[in-house]
Amino acid sequence: MPVFDNINVFNQKYEKCLSLYANNYYLEGLQILFELWDMIPDNKYEYSESFLVSWRIIEGAVATNDSELANNWKIHIANAAPHRLDTGHRDLLLGKIAYLNKSFSEALSFFNIANKKSHGRCFGAKDSIYKEFLLSGGKCISNENLTTVTTAELDDKQYEKITKLCDQGNKEFDKQHYDKAISIFKKALKLVPNPKMDWEAGEWLYASIGDAYFFKNEYSLAIDYFRELYDGWGIINEFVLIRYGECLFETGEIERGKKLIFEAYMLGGKEIFICENEKYFELIPQELL
Repeated sequence: MPVFDNINVFNQKYEKCLSLYANNYYLEGLQILFELWDMIPDNKYEYSESFLVSWRIIEGAVATNDSELANNWKIHIANAAPHRLDTGHRDLLLGKIAYLNKSFSEALSFFNIANKKSHGRCFGAKDSIYKEFLLSGGKCISNENLTTVTTAELDDKQYEKITKLCDQGNKEFDKQHYDKAISIFKKALKLVPNPKMDWEAGEWLYASIGDAYFFKNEYSLAIDYFRELYDGWGIINEFVLIRYGECLFETGEIERGKKLIFEAYMLGGKEIFICENEKYFELIPQELL
């Protein structure tokens, strides 16, 4: 797969976009993604980054209910990086676009294909409405209900307090002050009502605390949080898979760790390893790359 000259700048901007998306700043993230698309050289589809950018743009379009933007990027996600291992994620995205357009029979067809190709792994924690739609055989669940079905809502005062603490924790995390970040994230977690699994903020804070412990090399403590996300709450996305797998690998559960890291690769592709230690990517069987 070809690599272009300014790939390091690309990766830095992409990481910023993921951070914005994680905090629901989709419009700001989309602006960065449009810049990233322009950074990819001509013959864009030859580069794996074309899939990465198309994927995230469609995610942003779906999150903001922008059907025009999603439809404009159908051709890109369909043609981007044809050499990429087919994990069903492309079909999942096309299904989401069809669902957004209320083309439910088309959406059901794409979701069925995605489910078969990935053995269900490509449906992440935020895709529950699509998985429910698939399992129900295509019973229509309106887009207007998407947020209320997948995410419980906090009242304004709770949301403001938790958001403020999360911002403080993120700043300490970025400075590599992991102990301070963990302390702040735990304060925010206490404000999330029980059961915490019912709240998107609870999911995010568990992942953030586990991530901070991971970077402190306190893998056993990190495992407690990722195990709860994966085994307890059934949250399966590329971030939880790779972090949980890495922690297991580092604590001696080699084979289970390798299995989860491989599942993360199947779900998210090579791009999720951009900022990871290369030793984890080397665990992926070479014949599958």
